[in-house]
Amino acid sequence: MRNITRRAALRASAAALTAAAVFGATTTAANASSGGSYSEGGYTVYLDTQAHWITPEFSGMNVSVADNSTAAFHRVIQWYNDGGAEQKWYFDAVYDSSSGFEGYLLRNENSGQCLSTDGQAGDTLFQEACNPGLLTEWFTRGGSSPDNWFYNRYTGLYLDVSGYSYAAGTNLDLWYWNGGDNQWFYVTNVGS
Repeated sequence: MRNITRRAALRASAAALTAAAVFGATTTAANASSGGSYSEGGYTVYLDTQAHWITPEFSGMNVSVADNSTAAFHRVIQWYNDGGAEQKWYFDAVYDSSSGFEGYLLRNENSGQCLSTDGQAGDTLFQEACNPGLLTEWFTRGGSSPDNWFYNRYTGLYLDVSGYSYAAGTNLDLWYWNGGDNQWFYVTNVGS
């Protein structure tokens, strides 16, 4: 309940940005199947056309939007691979007005919304409208390596399976870098 209250207060102070974010999410969802790009708030977002599984290395489960939800602010968890769209993620590349790489929006196939945070270490991650000006931008280390970590561009905190839990349904959160296996992820193309 504490997380919900804090998020509500944070969101109330950003009502104008939320309206812009909803418009951006609609644009993203409309263009997602064909690739393409859109501009928002001085950024250009290039839509990824290849869906990915993001899998915590230690548990082998997938990063998933809980309950197959399409609702904004719904929590993100680890769950058994069921092949569902709630477990498929696109890495939409964000560039600033000078063509400098800013990070990725991790967009969920099912909802068209992006992985986000309230910015507090230990609080549960959730999905919300994709907006490169908010807390939805991520960096990753990866490429050809099977080991990947993700950190939030605005907080400097890392994607983390809460409490190093192996349990299905465990929340994902942000945490300080500790190098634990619950902060390392496999990224696999869907269909490979």
